[in-house]
Formats: sequence, structure tokens, C-alpha cells
Amino acid sequence: KTCDTWFACLGQNGSSFMRALVFGDRSGLTREEKEDFAAAGIIHVMAVSGMHIAVASAVFLALLSLAGVGRRLAWPLVFVLLLLYAGLCDWTPSVMRAVCMLGLMGLCGYFRSSVPVLDVLLLTGLILFIEDRDVIRQPGFLLSFFATGGIILLARPLSGVLRWLRVPGWLATTLGVSLAAQLAVVPLLAMFFGRISLVSPLANCVFVPVILSVQALGMVLPLVAWLGADEFVLSFFGTVLDALFAAIHETASLPWAVLETGAFPWWGVLAYTCLILAVIKGSECVVHKRRKDRGLALAAQVAGLLTRTGPDGQAWAGTEFSRQPAGARTDCRRGAGHTRRRCA
Repeated sequence: KTCDTWFACLGQNGSSFMRALVFGDRSGLTREEKEDFAAAGIIHVMAVSGMHIAVASAVFLALLSLAGVGRRLAWPLVFVLLLLYAGLCDWTPSVMRAVCMLGLMGLCGYFRSSVPVLDVLLLTGLILFIEDRDVIRQPGFLLSFFATGGIILLARPLSGVLRWLRVPGWLATTLGVSLAAQLAVVPLLAMFFGRISLVSPLANCVFVPVILSVQALGMVLPLVAWLGADEFVLSFFGTVLDALFAAIHETASLPWAVLETGAFPWWGVLAYTCLILAVIKGSECVVHKRRKDRGLALAAQVAGLLTRTGPDGQAWAGTEFSRQPAGARTDCRRGAGHTRRRCA
């Protein structure tokens, strides 16, 4: 009730949109708006899952840090607050998957132990399956579970392939994560809903950061309205929402935005998953092989330089080619990633 009063300052549309973003309650949205979000492939922003839990935990950690609470004590308090937040979200399977997974990772960090994220995901799925055997039949849990698994397994190889294709680093990372999640849930979307959004990867790169900014803005503007600027808040937030919804509607209205697939059998899901894993891992191997070939070519050039003969017919010593300032070599050692490889 407190949140409803808080969001009421944003008007009817703003209040409905914020309830959908923060608590996953889409009852206030019209059917056309839901269809537009689904066709654009960004309906997941209105189902509380890992993204929402990550933002909430970061906010809670920042507040506790400002209050002077130590990190080892802050994590248990954050987990309790996230459980309360999950209760406000009606204990949906997707939010429980995210909270349980974050709790296990926080527990591992508390005891200073390193566990692969994929193992944490599988353990979380097992815990939720033991608690409720029907969870594996719920689309919300399966979509959340497969999307997270896709990001863990496929995001890094896809980002590497995009960087190899000369895509800028920030765009390659964002697009790689979006493609990984989309590729992982494609068969489930076809099986449960009979259609696939073709614009989802690009829509996630463009609209999701804007929607998260709108969510943060919607949490601040009611405070401004409480100070007496109601008309300004309603006008400004309404303009932002109208522009956002219009852009999403235009994206969803594209003739090639949605592909109707019909029902997908279970064996088709299995075959698709194996095919995607083979293609992604094969592409990753090709990229690594070409990088290795470039490295061998560079090594051959260096070897050719080291075996050159000087004016007197004697071979030059390797020290002739290593006379560089010590500071440059130090910078190379301190460099990371591609900088260190270039120095090598």
C-alpha cells in the first residue's frame, strides 16, 4: 500500500508501469501494451528475475555501506531484505531462482570459496525442484533458468566472435549477453507460445537500459511531487513514458518482428540446444585458431629478425632487439587482456 501511494504521484500509466517493473504486477497494463512488449522480446523486464534482484541487492549494499555496516554482515542483511522483496513479488519461480542463486553465491563468498556459476545454477534448480516438483512445468521458471544458463555458457564465446568481427567492445558484450539469453530460450518460447521475437537482441540493447533508467527515475520523481511539483512530475514522466511506449510499439509493429513457429516438440528443443552449442563452440574454436595462427606468424617474424646478419656477416644477438626502456616493459607486464598480448 505504501508503494501504491508512492507511485500514485506518477499518474495512472506511470503507476501501472512501475508496479509491473518493480513487482511484476502487469494487471494495470492494457492488452496492447503487453503484446507490444512480448513482440519486441522485452517482456522479461516485467517478470522479476535476476536483473531486478541484482539492482535491488546493489541498492541495499550501497545503503548498508553508507550506514557503516561491514561487508561480512551486510550480505546476510541483504539476503533478508531480498526475501521480503520476493514475498512482495508473490514468490514467483523466477524471483525465487534469482534470490536462491544470489544467496548461494553470497554464502560461497562469505566462506571465501570459489564455485562455478553453472554449478550454483544447477544446485538452485535442484533445490527449487525438491521444494516443488511442479516447478519444471512452469514457463516462468524454465525461461529464467534457461536464459541464465545461456548467458553463463554462450555469452563469452558470442562476445569473442563479435569482437573478432570488429564490433566495438561495449556493443559486443551487450549484444553477446542478449543473444546468449535469446538463443537459449528460443525453443521454450516456440513450445509455450508458438512464436519467436526476431528483434529481441537489438531491442534488449536499446530499450532495457532506458527502462532501467525510467525505473530509477520513477523512484525519485515521487519525492519531487511530495515537495509540491505534482504537475511537473506528471507532465515529465508522462512524456517519457509516451515516447518509450511509442518506440516499443513501432518496433513490435515491424513486419518481420515476430516469427510464428507453432508448437515445438520436446525432441526439437533437445536437438536445437545441441545444435546451438555445437555452432557456438565451433565458432569459438575457429576464432582461437586464427588468433593462434596470427601469433605463430608474429613469432616467425621475430625469429627472422633474430637470425638476421649484421654488416660484418655475424648474426645479431637477441640483446640488440631488447634494448628498450624498463618502464615500457613494466607497462606491458601491468597491462591486461589484449594489451598484454600485444606486448608479448
